[in-house]
Amino acid sequence: MWASGATSEPMLVFALWVSAGAAVTTAYLIVYTFVLRALFSTREKRRRKFLALWRPLLAEITLSETDELPTDLPKLDRRDFENFLHEWNVLRDSVSGAVCDRLNRVAVELGIDALARQMLTSPSLHKRLVATATMGHLGDVDRWTELERQMTSDNGILSLLSARALVLIDQVRAIPLIIPMIVKRDDWPAARIATLLQEADPAIVSQPLQKAIYTSPPEKAARLIAFLHTIPQPDADEVVHRLLAEGNDDYVITACLKFVESPHELDAVRRLTTHKRWHIRMLAAVVLGRLGEEQDVQRISALLEDPEWWVRYRSAQALEALPWMDKQKLREMQSGLTDRFARDILDHVIAEAELA
Repeated sequence: MWASGATSEPMLVFALWVSAGAAVTTAYLIVYTFVLRALFSTREKRRRKFLALWRPLLAEITLSETDELPTDLPKLDRRDFENFLHEWNVLRDSVSGAVCDRLNRVAVELGIDALARQMLTSPSLHKRLVATATMGHLGDVDRWTELERQMTSDNGILSLLSARALVLIDQVRAIPLIIPMIVKRDDWPAARIATLLQEADPAIVSQPLQKAIYTSPPEKAARLIAFLHTIPQPDADEVVHRLLAEGNDDYVITACLKFVESPHELDAVRRLTTHKRWHIRMLAAVVLGRLGEEQDVQRISALLEDPEWWVRYRSAQALEALPWMDKQKLREMQSGLTDRFARDILDHVIAEAELA
């Protein structure tokens, strides 16, 4: 009995210490939660107060019919700098012309430009992102080297935002740097890349983009072809013409077929209706539905018997889309078909057209 009691005493002490530790930890977490809530509440109150003062002022400056700034701009407390930068950058993204100059002058007068330069080297990613956007809007060419370095960052958001800042500062200098980065950066979303390129002059984008398409591996070239809509149409047509004429890679052919806009490419497209890849046959049918001539009706009709359902379906839609093809002609064509699958798919598309 004595041995059992001696053994249980240390266990009891240990249990008491564990309970005390748990109680202290719980108390700490409760206090920590209250402190966080208090800080959040204080910051939110300050933010609302800031917005109540500065949103009307910024709106007045934006809508002003003169280039003069208000003479009584309030002093900006350092604690409100980040709030101001958020509002200012959002506003700068939504305006153009002389309004941009007025907003930039406001930022300089308040010392925001100097603060943003400091934030560009902050250990905080959030601050660097805000500063990067600000540098672009201010057109701060003195920070070019830092922004170019950031474009190679492992963080995709920071690198893409840095690329946009460079375009806003000097697009002639920036675009030849950015196009090769598009080839390397798989973490840049295509939609954001397109928006970025559209912010530049199409004539400036054209030559670097064409060069990258012609010199990149097929998979990368196919990705770049998706941005042909950001350059002048004659240049885009020339790229498509050259690549379809070469016809060396299925990835490239597929990408080009999505951008065919010129009837001059019809011969190349017609040849692709017998391609070994079904998705290329399908895309060729779609193009013929948009640009085809009467001589292409028989070629498209032959695709109604294709082994792949999607090829048959898009071919039937292509026939229905031809400007001289009406419901009666489609029904007459259907009655002359001997293949059951061809008749069925054409019937399906005619029914869809009637319900549209």
